[in-house]
Amino acid sequence: MENIPSNTILTADEVMELKVTVPQLAEEIQNEANRQLRPIEKNQAAEFSRMVQDPRSRAVFMTLTDQVFRLSEDTSILQKFVHILEQYGIPAFFGFRDRALLSVFKTIGPLIPSFLAPPIVWIILEVMRYKTRSVIIQGEEKSLERYFQICKQEGLKINMNHLGDRVLGEKEAHKHLDDYLHGIRNPNVSCISVKISTLYSQADRVAREHTVSVVLESLVKLVRAGKEEEEKTGLDKLIYLDMEEYKDLGITIDVFKRFLKDPDMHRYSLGIALQAYIPDSYAYQQELTQLAKRRFAEGGVPIRIRIVKGANLEMEKCIASLNVWQQAPYTAKIETDANFKRMVAYAFQKENLQAVKIGIGSHNIFEIAFAKRLQSVRGLDPSCFEYEMLEGIANHTRRSIQKLLGPILTYSPVANKEEFLNAIAYLVRRLMENTDKENFLSHSFNLTVGSQAWNEEKEKFLSALDHMNHLEPSSPRFKQDRNKNSDLLPEGARDIEDFLPDSPTHFSLPSNQHWFQNNIFNTREDEELIVPLEIGGQVVREEREHLLCHDLSHPERIVAKFSAANSKDIEEALLFVSSAENTQWDEDASFREKVLQNVAVEIEKNRASLIEYAMKNIAKGVAELDAEVCEAIDFVKYYPATLQYFRDQYPRVNFKKKGVVLVISPWNFPIAIPTGGIVASLVTGNRVVIKPSPHSLLATWKVVTLFWKAGVPASALQFIPCQDSTASALTLSPQINQVLFTGSARTADMILKGRLGLDFTGETSGKNILIVTDSADKELAIEHLVDSAFGYNGQKCSATSIAILTKEVYNDPKFKLQLKDAVESLPVGGLSPTRQSKITPLIMPPKQELLRAFTKLEPREEWLVRPEKYALENLWSPGVKWNVQPGSYTHLTEFFGPMLGIMQADDLNHACQLANQTKYGLTSGLHSLDDEEIKYFLEVMQAGNLYVNNKTTGAIVGRQPFGGIKNSRRGAGGKAGGINYILQFMQANEEESFVQYENSGNYSPLSSMVEAWERKDWSQDDAFSELALDINRVILGTRSCLKEYAEYFSKEHSRAKSQVVVGQTNSFRYRRVGNYTLRVQPKDSLADVLLRLFAGVIAGNKVFVSIAENQPGNTIMEFLESQFLDSLRNRFSLKVQNDATLLSHILGNRIDRLAYTHPDKVPSSIYEAAIEVNLPIIRQRPLTEGRFLMLEQFNEQTITHSYHRYGNLGLKGLNMENF
Repeated sequence: MENIPSNTILTADEVMELKVTVPQLAEEIQNEANRQLRPIEKNQAAEFSRMVQDPRSRAVFMTLTDQVFRLSEDTSILQKFVHILEQYGIPAFFGFRDRALLSVFKTIGPLIPSFLAPPIVWIILEVMRYKTRSVIIQGEEKSLERYFQICKQEGLKINMNHLGDRVLGEKEAHKHLDDYLHGIRNPNVSCISVKISTLYSQADRVAREHTVSVVLESLVKLVRAGKEEEEKTGLDKLIYLDMEEYKDLGITIDVFKRFLKDPDMHRYSLGIALQAYIPDSYAYQQELTQLAKRRFAEGGVPIRIRIVKGANLEMEKCIASLNVWQQAPYTAKIETDANFKRMVAYAFQKENLQAVKIGIGSHNIFEIAFAKRLQSVRGLDPSCFEYEMLEGIANHTRRSIQKLLGPILTYSPVANKEEFLNAIAYLVRRLMENTDKENFLSHSFNLTVGSQAWNEEKEKFLSALDHMNHLEPSSPRFKQDRNKNSDLLPEGARDIEDFLPDSPTHFSLPSNQHWFQNNIFNTREDEELIVPLEIGGQVVREEREHLLCHDLSHPERIVAKFSAANSKDIEEALLFVSSAENTQWDEDASFREKVLQNVAVEIEKNRASLIEYAMKNIAKGVAELDAEVCEAIDFVKYYPATLQYFRDQYPRVNFKKKGVVLVISPWNFPIAIPTGGIVASLVTGNRVVIKPSPHSLLATWKVVTLFWKAGVPASALQFIPCQDSTASALTLSPQINQVLFTGSARTADMILKGRLGLDFTGETSGKNILIVTDSADKELAIEHLVDSAFGYNGQKCSATSIAILTKEVYNDPKFKLQLKDAVESLPVGGLSPTRQSKITPLIMPPKQELLRAFTKLEPREEWLVRPEKYALENLWSPGVKWNVQPGSYTHLTEFFGPMLGIMQADDLNHACQLANQTKYGLTSGLHSLDDEEIKYFLEVMQAGNLYVNNKTTGAIVGRQPFGGIKNSRRGAGGKAGGINYILQFMQANEEESFVQYENSGNYSPLSSMVEAWERKDWSQDDAFSELALDINRVILGTRSCLKEYAEYFSKEHSRAKSQVVVGQTNSFRYRRVGNYTLRVQPKDSLADVLLRLFAGVIAGNKVFVSIAENQPGNTIMEFLESQFLDSLRNRFSLKVQNDATLLSHILGNRIDRLAYTHPDKVPSSIYEAAIEVNLPIIRQRPLTEGRFLMLEQFNEQTITHSYHRYGNLGLKGLNMENF
């Protein structure tokens, strides 16, 4: 964006005159408009007035419009229509007759026989189209021709906007182009509005030069067709570039600038809409005007700029909140109004108007009068601008303007019956705009000169006129500039309530475009990095085997060589890290946390080099890697905050380090995952050995160097590059106290079998599911499905591998074609500065499972999209298998690549059953707008992270803690990026001091029993007098568990208010494990047994106490069978068992969690069996602090629900204090 000096502010004399003359003209327009108001428009006015006053009814109407007509079966449409009316009531803004009809329909709807459903549904749909016909023009040929004739009679010129399908693929983009060509050739159409997203489905805002070229190619076809039509018919034709979301602004401007600078385009005109609620628009207006003037001087024809205020504010709020950005539009209405006037004032200069014709796009009578009076004051030709208004919005005002001021170009959105669903987004925006109390339109139907509303609008106009002089210079509101990262260094969160995720790079900002172009691809092609092996901070001089890192987009290029550690090197490294003398780093926790904050600073400073190294190393796209850098920074900020939380909240608990933690990190997230593991280990006082995947050495090495640079000593962090075959020297070493692993389940089990009893936490595999029901926004579902399945080639553990479609969706030919088009349109290839392919080379040749998926169909399957092998090494195009059968290889096997299977389900219940049949449980998603379906899915789905109307990838630290259940994890630790994650890196012990907990639990039998025990003098009990201390400990722990369950574990936890995302809920909850077995061994204490037993009972698990045999005089058994536990007798069971019987229970999958009081008490056979069935074993003494004791009774689950519709928050948005 050029920095162009501005001389557009109105003179003092102009302001004085306009303050007088504009209100006078506005009064004339309004009085005439009221005279023009027709009876039918008065009825509409009454409805709109009631809608403005009743936000709930407005939300219900939007819900009806958005949900009912997406269903494909007539009976389902009827049921849904009735259900919404029953649940939320009849919208009060409807007139008496409509409310009466709806009331009758609500009553008799459930009784209507199925054979009457089709005609009734047809009537409902026609009524809905009829009610919206003034806003959305019916696109059928006869209806459209009739509309054209009416416009002709009323002297209106038409700007046609075709509201077709969302463009998900290139075939759909070509169809839109054909529609535009057909429209511009229609003799009744003066202008067509075009959005760049409809011309190219794969718009890329990172390396956007390619996008600009593709869009411009289609645009040139349109303007040439328009010119041909002009020359053939003598009728003016214009193509308008409509503005969309802010993220598309930069690309749209670049397209327009390229058009203006091309001498071959000088004879063609082009228009663009600029939104005044975007501060940047004013500077862009100046830049385009200057280019247009140069072009005009060179013989070019004028262009056109339509100045509008903008109608996508609510969506922009959602986007900004999601990304932790400042919203792009102004936050105050007065600023938008002032900027609108500033833009009009700049446009209305004689030296500009020859080259740039102006459209004034507003329904605000004061803005309309302002343009007219300013034109008069400056003595400009009246033909220098034209009014532009929306069809069907305040038509009486339009007629008034036509009569008093001149011709109008009407913006006419068109949709035929099949496209009506696609018009809903437009309808929602219009409805929100019309009923927003801040907007002039909300008053326009009942407005009279001199009324309170009139005076308020007049005052708004005058205030905005004065505010023009106080506007900030035109620049983006969000000031992120990656070139100046020293100004944006992340700060640590002092409290988890203060934590905010790091903002991803806003690639639409010009400053960040320059940063990307100048920094990401800045190494020479022939540059080769040589990285020697370092042990204890000393370089190993002896020759070692080299591990080579190739640029996957150019496999012939070697970008780095690493000296690989051998077994002796590993032994020396472990000796060094385990025996090095303590330093301030080891002794001072606050010092460690300060150093770690320096790590966050270094990561931010080195964002570009981290992205570049990883992009070459693993062929991951820039935007994906940028998100990884953000996640790494978030881990550094978040984990120290969670540690501080536990220290502050639970002062009785002492936390001690475990020793040396081996972090085995994967290749697919080479920045974020190793950073998270290293930080969690270091902040808790442990020392770390990081063993990265050989496929991502370069990226992870760069991460580790930043830890060292920030001040983490080599004695606390060792980097060991080695072959996987050598890594067993690490995992088998007794000097490794804990292993943190991310990778395949197969590798995790090999490690565990190699060293039984290893303290091991692993995030493993996933066979992730996305369910789409008939109640879904189908196009949004396809968009998210393609993103979830093929983002980074499906090489994410959270990637969607199976889509389960209910039968209505499965049998919908349009859905099938759109999905096919979307997948086939994904760009396949390498990565370069000019193009960021969506499908890039795989990290390695396909393994057996993926190769089979690529090359073979299972019984009854068919190819929707057949994958192809490219010449570039390891490059495959994506594949989609249709008609995947339940229980088949495709259904149950993890592929870890760009392969998606499509299954059919009878209904949502059946879909969830199919989804839960896999042995994995990492992520699962649902696309449905039906509240009952969403509720059911969240209740039954077995996965660690659940997503509703969202993609299944891209979890954010703190917002969406990430981790699975079933075969998607090893161990029972907390989720990565979650509040409990830090606990698994420490030994927790507690002071045996007495704490009084109030009885806040709601489980009365246990509460009553504990109260009775507390009153009893146990020293006088003949049988159990020696257990008095144990009983006191149990009472303390049980009260704490009751309190924690009532106040914490039984609740669903939303994010802190500082972390709330507008339009999306993110919550975290605890799900009981199910079958909890407590193994009692000789010398276990009664207190330890009862604490776990009662915790399980409080949690609602099925508790089984397995008592090892051969325990003569077993006091624990006697107590458990005594009268003291009679009130809980039906809440647990117990039995004496030998290890063989327990083993059979384990191998029979009858246990979901097993608990011992010490690792030494677990037999090898039990460890081995637990590995076979992936059974987590708890093996430490329980604390009496309920927060820690209760954790082992639950699995953690995260829920993300994106509920906004095009920015509209619906019924959830009515309670705004939650946002």
